[in-house]
Parts: sequence; C-alpha cells; structure tokens
Amino acid sequence: MEATDSADGIDLDTYDQNENGILSYKGVLQAAIDNPAFAYYPSVLDGARYLYQVNDTRGEFYQLYDAFRGDDEPDVPDSAEWKRTVESSHEIDWSKYNAEEPDEAAPESKYELPEVEEPDQKADWSEVEEAILKYFDEDTLKVCEALATVPIQLMFDDFTDCPMVIVVGNASSGKTTALELFKGWDRIFTTHEVTPAAFVSHNTNQDDDELGEMDLLPKITDQVLWVPEMGTWFSGDDIERYMRTLSGVADGSGYVKSTGAQGSHGYDGEPGEYQFGLMGATTPPTPRAWSEMGNAGARVLMHGMPNTENDDELEDQIFGNGGIPYHEKKEIVREKIANWLRTLYHEHDGHIEMENEQKGTMVSKAIIKLAEIIARGRGVSYAKENDAGDLEGEVQIEDRKRVIQMLRFTARARAAMDGRTQVATEDLQVCARIAFATMPEKRRGMVKLLCNPENGTTFTTKQVKTALDLGSKNTAKRRMQEVDQLGLAHFEEEGHEGRGGKADVVRLADEELMWLFSKDTEEKNPGPLTWPFE
Repeated sequence: MEATDSADGIDLDTYDQNENGILSYKGVLQAAIDNPAFAYYPSVLDGARYLYQVNDTRGEFYQLYDAFRGDDEPDVPDSAEWKRTVESSHEIDWSKYNAEEPDEAAPESKYELPEVEEPDQKADWSEVEEAILKYFDEDTLKVCEALATVPIQLMFDDFTDCPMVIVVGNASSGKTTALELFKGWDRIFTTHEVTPAAFVSHNTNQDDDELGEMDLLPKITDQVLWVPEMGTWFSGDDIERYMRTLSGVADGSGYVKSTGAQGSHGYDGEPGEYQFGLMGATTPPTPRAWSEMGNAGARVLMHGMPNTENDDELEDQIFGNGGIPYHEKKEIVREKIANWLRTLYHEHDGHIEMENEQKGTMVSKAIIKLAEIIARGRGVSYAKENDAGDLEGEVQIEDRKRVIQMLRFTARARAAMDGRTQVATEDLQVCARIAFATMPEKRRGMVKLLCNPENGTTFTTKQVKTALDLGSKNTAKRRMQEVDQLGLAHFEEEGHEGRGGKADVVRLADEELMWLFSKDTEEKNPGPLTWPFE
C-alpha cells in the first residue's frame, strides 16, 4: 500500500501504517511522541478510530490512552478529551486513503441483537398473573413479578445501569422454575454458569486475532443474561473476584482488563453502551459474600423464594390441573410471558417513557425508606465480641443514592407492567420484598421483627429469642446489638424492668420504618405499603 501525505500535513511515510494505509498503533504513538499536538490531527485520530472500531485492536486503543495520560512521553494535552473525541466520532473518511473501508471495521454488526417477534397473541400482565397462579403458586408469581422488571428496565432510555435480580432460596425451592418461565423472551442470553473471566476474556493462550472472540460482554449487550446457577458467585474462595467483576460491569459502560502478557483489552463506552440485564438464582449467600458485595459496591437486588411447606399446595402444584405434565405447565406460562413482553415491546417500539416521580410524595418517601432498609441491612460489619461478650467494631454503611435509583427504576418497571406511566404506591410492594431479601439471612428476621407494624417497637432479649426461634439469649443479644450497630435500632442493656427483673431491650430507631408498612392497620395516618409477608 503506497502512503500519501495527509491533508493535515503529516507525512504518513514517516510513521508505521496498517495494510489500509492508515496509521497503526505504533504510528499513532510515534506521531504523538514526536509532537503531542499531532494526537489531535485528523490522520492520527483516524488511526486511533480504526483501532477503536475493530474488535481485535480495541485493546491497543486503550493502551494508547494509558500511554497518553501517563507521566512519560508522549505528554498529550487533555488525554481524556482525546479519548472522548475518538469514541464519540467513529467515522473515517476513507477517500483520504488508498483503500476502501474494510469489512472488519464494523464490530457493532458482529453480534446482532435478536429481533423481537410480534406476539402470537397479545397479552397483558393480568393474564400472566392468572396463568402463573393457575399452574404454579403465589410465591412463583411474586418471584416472576420481580424478574419481569429486568427486561422492562432495558426498554427505558433514561436508565443506563444494568438491572440485576437474583432469586435466593434453598435447593429445589423452585428458583430455576421461575427463571425458566422467561426463556421464551427473544432477548434472553442463556448460560447455565458464568465466570468473571467470561465477560472480557484475557487468556494468554490466545493470539491477537483470537482476543475478543470469546468475550461475553458484547454478546449480551441489550439482552438479559440468564444464569440459573450462581452459587459460586456467592460462596467459595473466589467471591472477591466475582463481586468486583459484577460491580465493574454493572454501570453499563463496559469493562477493560489489563495484564502484563496481553496488555489492555476490553470495552470502554458511554453510560449504557454495554448495558445488559441479569436474572439469576443462588442458594443463600455466605456472610463473606455479603462483606465482599459491600466492599466492591453492591449492584444486585435479591428476591426470596421460600420452601413450599403446605402439603395441599404441593399436591396442587404437582398433581393439579388435570394431570398436565410439569414441563407442559412451564411451556404454557413461558409462551404467555413471551407474548406479554412482545406486546409491551411493540406497543412502545422498544422504548418505554415514564413520568418522573415528584418530591414529597408517598412514593418518593417510601423509596427512600426502603433504600435505608437495604443499605443498613446489608452494611458490612467488622464487629467482634469483646471479653464481656458484647459486639465492638466498625460498620460500613453504603450511601443510599445508588440503591434509591435501583428501586426507583424497579418500581417504574412494575408500573409499566400494568400499562401505567406513573409509579403508584402499589408498585413498591415488590420493592419491599426485595428490600428484606437483599440482606444477610441472619439479620433478616431481626429487621422484619422490628419493622412489622403488628409487633410494636420494643423487644426484650427473651422476646427476640422466642420470636426468632434462637438457641440462647446470648445469640438473641448479639442480634440485638448488631441492628444497633447498623443504625436500625437502639440497644439498651437492662433497659427494661419487669417482674423477672431487668432485661436488655432493643428499640426501632426510626419508627417511620414501621409506619411504612401500616397501610392495613388502624393507624390514623397509615403508611403507603402493606406488610409484604404473611
């Protein structure tokens, strides 16, 4: 390929080029070393744009950016602005070069987003509810209600984070069944297990041509990643790596990895450019998993799936509906959900617009209080027992802004499920169930005890032991002290005096957390929500 002088005066013969006559990684780097101002010249920007556009060389673009913002040469002015210039304008005027645009310079077409089919029969959410209750049960419906918010949030143009809902329950509790009901949706990307390395691969055995071929992130963009087995993410030896990866991809702007062997490789886009949804299932996370989630920045919401204890319910699920096989029941509901999502998608042309929530309303107040339950409930505790058996140590409580947004868009999705453009308080019931599920299992009972408007706000050690079915008063005391440290309650040693003498007590710190669920009580000014559990 014969090079030419560029229109901006740079002699292209001076610098290394690729086979298309455009500056290569080495060429762009050397030009910037010779004169940092060259980095902004059109021919040099074109070289960087080409690196950015082609999946196999995008890692080299990020290596350039790292070099430009480093302390050594080249000292490119405002390297962040240079990066934005390249990323925001991908077009290359190929008439300036002795080549036509190569086919490989269009990575965005490499993975085509599946088309959403027209529904076989239009459906609304009430029909989905009816089908789930007919063939399954109320618990499955509640889980499906939470899971359904994930694909809907991907239809909101003003939401750029990755919506993630994980179903938590014991083995064989029906978690996977609920997930399977969504497999008919056109934009479900199914994988039964996924590792942190899968999002952006960086295997030293891969050559430059192979790097990126196995990356999961560009394949799942604008789709829902469906993972029925996420137990390894929330238990085991690699929890920290799993949680940091999940946190890294959750803002929807991509993920870049760097190694000494392969350099930098990955995807670094604008907010929402690499947005995807996640619906998964796991057994209850270990205490360490909750700590690592807190340290990395928790980005998932959870919903519980309880065991079915009632014999009549079990018999009805397995043997009811005229003996219809279980797999046929799943297929009937799966088709109903697929048709409903397709109906919703095409009614809005894939872009659902919602009205903003107003300040000072029951909705805004409830979302803030539910976020407080999550933020404090899953706070990271470093407390240890002292010689007296009391808990001492620091507690790390996350800022509520992020989880407020997560709940806000979950509620919007729930409103959209009913065809509304404005969130109402009834849309927050699913958020309430999520709030209590998105905290360690051992804390959940104590927090529910404090927030239930039927219980009152003050409890002795004996009452806590009985209510939570704990083995000893010492265990009850530790639970009481823990919610005190989390800021959900006040623990008072010997704060209650009764017939049996003095007793330790715990009091709900913020009575609005109980008022929140007082809609069905005789409260004069009841809160917006009903208690979400039986």
